[in-house]
Amino acid sequence: MKYIDSEEGMKAYKKDLSSLIVLSHSPDVHVYQNALYVPKRFNFDPDVGIYSEVGFLVPQAALFHKRPMETKGHSSVSSLDMTLEYDICESAFYVGHIDLHYGHVITEFLSRLWALRDHRRDKQKLLFHSIYDEETVFSCSWFVELLALCGLSRDDFQYFCVPTRIRKLTVPSPAFGENNFVYKSFSDYCSQVGQLIERETHKKYLNEKIWLARYKLKKGTFKLSNEEELCNELIKYGFKIVFPEILSVAEQISLFNSNVVCGLIGSAFHTSIFQKKSKIVCLTKNQPSENFILMDAVSDADATYLDYPLSDAEQDKNFFYTQKCENISDIAQIIFKECQNKLEKIDTKEDLLKETIRNYENAELKKIDERFRRAIPGKIKERARFQEYENLTGEKFLLKTEQSSVSKWSKYMDRNKDSHRALELSTDLDHYIHTDEEENPWWSISFLFPCDITEIVVYNRIDSVFLASKANDIIINFTYEDGISKDVYLRKSSIPFGGMDGHPLVWKPITLERSVKTVKLELRKKSFLHFSYIEIFGRRSA
Repeated sequence: MKYIDSEEGMKAYKKDLSSLIVLSHSPDVHVYQNALYVPKRFNFDPDVGIYSEVGFLVPQAALFHKRPMETKGHSSVSSLDMTLEYDICESAFYVGHIDLHYGHVITEFLSRLWALRDHRRDKQKLLFHSIYDEETVFSCSWFVELLALCGLSRDDFQYFCVPTRIRKLTVPSPAFGENNFVYKSFSDYCSQVGQLIERETHKKYLNEKIWLARYKLKKGTFKLSNEEELCNELIKYGFKIVFPEILSVAEQISLFNSNVVCGLIGSAFHTSIFQKKSKIVCLTKNQPSENFILMDAVSDADATYLDYPLSDAEQDKNFFYTQKCENISDIAQIIFKECQNKLEKIDTKEDLLKETIRNYENAELKKIDERFRRAIPGKIKERARFQEYENLTGEKFLLKTEQSSVSKWSKYMDRNKDSHRALELSTDLDHYIHTDEEENPWWSISFLFPCDITEIVVYNRIDSVFLASKANDIIINFTYEDGISKDVYLRKSSIPFGGMDGHPLVWKPITLERSVKTVKLELRKKSFLHFSYIEIFGRRSA
């Protein structure tokens, strides 16, 4: 984007990734024996950290920032006597620092959760550092909500107030390093969380110009004393004024989907990491931090940062500094133009995009039809899988299967018998369960005892692309040991998934789904439900 002439009072910064590191693979995961956990007393505490059994700082568990990179106060060697006896913890999984500052929680805590699904073993407790006590951390409402969106709760964590020796400590390297680097796995994990959110706010705001207002905050780092005047000007241009602090975390995340989100630069814009291809316009004093540039790059955000002239204002003691901007009407007009440019990109390309999608769908349907036709009865295309978990559909775990109805195409006229066919592996293309055409047809399996689930594989019927497409919008729903039921996956696609052709639907939760009693596949519409085979991998809950 070209610079705006400085005589107009503002300029746009170009994105410069030349000195930043964006990596497409996942970070390393390390396991340390007899590591020493030293609790955090205050920010930049030199003693805090994870240390090896002989006292060296474990760099993967340290906090780094600035350029060139340096630690946030950690000593490279522990000052504690490593020969002393300390409290013992057998096993833990390290998840970083919980600062209860929204931006730092994303960069210093969330950046390690990418590793939970594949590297957390045997219900390892999640170990963290914080200057706050455990009660304060888990009394913070927005943090607890963020944990829930990640499939976690207080019961997953542990916290030590004294130095503690960890017999076996798993330490994933962070997928985000302040001012320096980011891994694609960070964006992938966060966007998975974003996809799970019910988009209530998204339904309210669609292709809108949103301004994230800060003038009602009671305290913070920076205050623009005349921001309310700027908001009043923006309203004239059709902007919606939104106050993030009164929204839930889920609602804030949803704002960054299909809207242009604007505001004064701050940690509220780190929320964009939960969405792909966000559209952003930020007012910023001086060059934006590398943290914003890194998040924009890895999530493919269309972001513009506008520098704006400031003058001194009466200081508010609840903020680090207070200033005001001149020429409010000119600034509002420039922000509006930037937003319109981004919205027009959507409008002008909409017809072309629709045509491209139609062409893609037709081409994909032809490929799928050919693949279905080439599928050889009696020969299953093997899927590469490294499973340390059991298939929960075996008799060892099975209580019962059910389905909502049977039809004239069902093998058996008994719902229980017909539903059990989904557990019977067959290469016969005519092998499938089949409900009648009805509202919200479903199939379910219940276990003898609560189970932890790590993967579900659904094999569609492949005798017809048209019939396979009936399952395009399939929903996976769990009922847990406590009786609570929730949807964990909603497929939205016009392209059918396959089955014995080697392209089944494979769903993996972000973190291990625990204490599940019933798994249900469902369509929330009037239709038939039919599929050939299902595998559910996991283990009995502890």
